[in-house]
Amino acid sequence: MNGLLVVLAVIGGAALAIQSGFNSQLGKAIHQPLAAISISLAVGALISGTLWLSRSFRSGISLESAAPHLWFSGALFSVLGIGIYFAVIPRIGINTTIAAGLLGQIAFSAVASHFGWFNMPAQPINWIKTAGMILMLIGVLLITSKS
Repeated sequence: MNGLLVVLAVIGGAALAIQSGFNSQLGKAIHQPLAAISISLAVGALISGTLWLSRSFRSGISLESAAPHLWFSGALFSVLGIGIYFAVIPRIGINTTIAAGLLGQIAFSAVASHFGWFNMPAQPINWIKTAGMILMLIGVLLITSKS
């Protein structure tokens, strides 16, 4: 069971890295990083509030026509990452959750950088970055061990 929760924490970390990519694009698009953060958090509140208030999405709702897709993409991954953390931290602890989350962020960020996703400059994965990720994995295994 804890193994699955650690995997969820890694996914939560990756979701936060994805959120950062979308929010970065939004900040560049409107030239106001603080406004982008506010928009992302407000849209995240709107999405999570809507999910909370409704039992399911109703047909006929078009989120794409309401606002640019970047507003909702970053907010969605924010809700995913924070939601996973809220669910996992009480069960496996903050140290294990954050360590696993950081591994997810580093692994996703390396792949996103390698392929230049989110309109970012491509930074190919090399043996030094690979060694760093392996060391991070070892660190997470040591942090999450019971000894």
